[in-house]
Amino acid sequence: MAERLGAAGITTVEVDPRVAEDARTALWDNGYDVTAVVGDGALGHPPGAPYDRVIATVATERVPHAWAAQTRPGGRVLVPWATDFHNGALVAFEVAADGTMRGRIVGHAAFVRLRGQNGGHASPARDVREVDRARRSFTELRPYDVLDERDASLAVGLKVPHCEPVVRRHSEGAYTLWLVDPWSGSWADLKHAPGAGRFPVRQSGDRSLWDEVEAAYRWWNDLGRPTTGRWGLTVTPEGQFAWLDDEDHRIDR
Repeated sequence: MAERLGAAGITTVEVDPRVAEDARTALWDNGYDVTAVVGDGALGHPPGAPYDRVIATVATERVPHAWAAQTRPGGRVLVPWATDFHNGALVAFEVAADGTMRGRIVGHAAFVRLRGQNGGHASPARDVREVDRARRSFTELRPYDVLDERDASLAVGLKVPHCEPVVRRHSEGAYTLWLVDPWSGSWADLKHAPGAGRFPVRQSGDRSLWDEVEAAYRWWNDLGRPTTGRWGLTVTPEGQFAWLDDEDHRIDR
């Protein structure tokens, strides 16, 4: 960027002082006098505003409105957007004169989350309790149809909050899919065996997480299996909401 645009117009923000200093040293040693700031990237860097472009190299579920507020009208903001279930949607926003920014998913990019949005960090070893009291059932929905299909995984993440998937692989293609809500203590697991047509499910806690995930998958399927490029996100000072095709088709959890 500095090579193409000139170092004077570029600011990079890093929360870790050591990493910021390493970046500053590497840039300066190579002749790029980029402004390298130690700070919380979620707050942007007001002294350099307004910016023509903001590029986030960290994933976020709740997109900071500061990025829109510090971008000129007509400017662009590029954000790796994540949910608890799905990390990997790259959204390209355009900022309006009123500070609202709207954008569509334009690709896939998974990043580490903003430190303030790290969530509960699901751990089956820590969070799975009362196994003997779990509710048992079966499903014919294959777990990889939900996890490995990006379009489906994104849609599930839009509809099912606080649900983190964890996969534990076994031998010869077998694996266990855990769904964990570290906030409420609810969990579910589904065991996959190659060639099976039905899969055993266990669920525990106030939420039936697999039922929620399966319902979200069916919802996506009934919509005609929309691809990621049809989804969009609007961010305002008051909050954000997702939509399908246009803002008239707002998606609420």
